[in-house]
Amino acid sequence: MSSRLIFIQKDICEALAVYFLSLVWIPAMVVSSLLLSGMKPWLTVTPMLSLLALAVLWGMIFGRFSLRNELLIGAFVLGTVLISAALSLFFYDTAGDGICYHAETILSMLKGVNPVYQQLHSVYSEHYPKAAEYFSVVVIHTFGRYQLGKIYNFLLLFAAAAYACSFFLRFGLSGLTNALATAAVAMNPIAAAQLFCYYVDGAIGSLLTMILFAIANIYVQPKRFDRTVFVMASSLAIGTKFTGGPYVVAALCLLIFARLLSLRRKTSAKPSQLLITDALTGVLAVLLGVVVLGYNPYITNVRDGFHLLYPIMGENKIDVMTSNTPSVLLEHPYNRVQKFAISFFSRTFNNLRYVSINFNNHWGMKVPFTVSKGEIINCIYPDVRMGGWGTLFSGITLSAMAIFCLVQGWQRHEAILLELALVLFTTFLNPECWWARYTPQIALLPILLLLPVLSGVSARHKLLPRILCVLLLLNNLVFVAGSGMANYIRAKRMFHKFDRIAMTSGRGEYWAYNVPNNQYQLEQFSGIHGIIICGQIDPPGLRLPPGGFPMTSSYSNTPEVVLYRGACSTPPSSK
Repeated sequence: MSSRLIFIQKDICEALAVYFLSLVWIPAMVVSSLLLSGMKPWLTVTPMLSLLALAVLWGMIFGRFSLRNELLIGAFVLGTVLISAALSLFFYDTAGDGICYHAETILSMLKGVNPVYQQLHSVYSEHYPKAAEYFSVVVIHTFGRYQLGKIYNFLLLFAAAAYACSFFLRFGLSGLTNALATAAVAMNPIAAAQLFCYYVDGAIGSLLTMILFAIANIYVQPKRFDRTVFVMASSLAIGTKFTGGPYVVAALCLLIFARLLSLRRKTSAKPSQLLITDALTGVLAVLLGVVVLGYNPYITNVRDGFHLLYPIMGENKIDVMTSNTPSVLLEHPYNRVQKFAISFFSRTFNNLRYVSINFNNHWGMKVPFTVSKGEIINCIYPDVRMGGWGTLFSGITLSAMAIFCLVQGWQRHEAILLELALVLFTTFLNPECWWARYTPQIALLPILLLLPVLSGVSARHKLLPRILCVLLLLNNLVFVAGSGMANYIRAKRMFHKFDRIAMTSGRGEYWAYNVPNNQYQLEQFSGIHGIIICGQIDPPGLRLPPGGFPMTSSYSNTPEVVLYRGACSTPPSSK
């Protein structure tokens, strides 16, 4: 077979999906297991164990292919990983959550802190899931480059792309049609917006793509491969973000409900045996996600007397939503469906002072397919509030819905109906489904609605769906360009300040005093232009001494830390 066609074979796509997913899942599992064991030098042995497991897995997955094909696959995997690494290193993370509690968790673990048995500084670092950070710690410790740790965004995106390609091949999509559908699905707008930072919503979007597609595959034609993907992706999602657990359980409930219907109608072979296997698969995924990858915080929360999902639920929970909700959604008692509709038809906008839902208002709702300059500018944020699925998303989705109804797509394939139910059920399960970062799975909706036509035999009927796929891909790529540009500009401003400090006070070691109430961790930028940040400390009496160099990672000039010439071996308090 021609080398140009090797990567569109279903078995190749499946193998790539598992391996790219394993590149994140295995290191995270190794770290979490060693942390649970209480082993002291866990950080030292983790890279070796991870590489050994990945090497064994390579032989198991790709050893069955011919030597020529295995070499081609190896070159492809190596090339994509190297390109991803280069992009991760080039674009520094300067986004809010990424340099806040995510950074604190990573930096603390790199210093040897075991979060299972030792406490972290902030409530979010202490009580939020950490599977993504487990992976990042391994990468940073192995290669010595902090920015490389966020490569999990790329690896999970590639895993989702390979699995989506395999999924669409089962529906008969090939060539250009498959490529467009795969690219549009894999380049989820949330994943696209967060490629260059340590946020985890984009990673959850990629994992949910695999989880929901695996559910449909398991229902239609159960295979060990699909169950493996489901277990790995689900456990990683549960261990990465609080929303992962409810989404996985909801997807499992729909699978079991669909299986019960098939049992009642006797439409599948041995439905009762399949039902038992489905339940066992779900139990394994949840156990790995909660007890291993998510031991901290799920088990530690219960152990310490908190709610399983503290701090977002339970007694003394922290309200993180009111301060992050646009005013238009707070002024009226909208239900979750109404909030979603307002956001869906909204202009892409991140300011909390969202003025009204009037179509005539500059920052209100808009006519689908219309785009303004302000919307494009707002795509620089990794967590856009209103209309966060993109400037063209509402128009594309409505068009796809019209096509689906026109061709009566619900009659084409039972798996498509199950997929649509999975997307909608998991989306509206979340009371804050209006915020795109919490419901990245809704981005699957247009492609699923177009699937009955895309899988047809008439090339003439595929023209409009293909155009919509291209528009959806462009809609998502705007976020890549915007977030990349924003991170680059903010990093350049910070580099310029480091250069000024080096010219004014000289290269060397500097103490970093936190500005009161600052939660941003700039220690990760140590080493730029020869400025070594000893570590961030709170100023005595919360008063900053004079003569320091204020530093900020944001567009504003409000300092986050102030640098003072000193020596890392001599703390300021002992001078």
